[in-house]
Amino acid sequence: MNTSRGSTRTLVIGRSPEVNRSVVEPLLHAGIDAQGSTQPEEASRRFDARQFDLIAFGRGVHSSLSDRLKREFKAQNPGIRFADVFAPVAVKQILAALAHDQPQR
Repeated sequence: MNTSRGSTRTLVIGRSPEVNRSVVEPLLHAGIDAQGSTQPEEASRRFDARQFDLIAFGRGVHSSLSDRLKREFKAQNPGIRFADVFAPVAVKQILAALAHDQPQR
């Protein structure tokens, strides 16, 4: 797991391109290496969980699909962390989840 905030890798999975951009862009501005996907059905085939520290799921990804994706991503990377986020506060939720991984000083 990367402990440097600037090298933290995050994948944001949702349905709406506009909403996905509204989450990914502020993360990039905050120094997070963030990518977005609006094709959740294909996410575990298009992305390798070993390339990420955190995968965030928007509310547009229904629970049965997110459960399947979480199982598939865990098979790729047993140490991957997940966050279920809500667009109006998703950036704050993701930053909080990433900050939780930071070592205490």
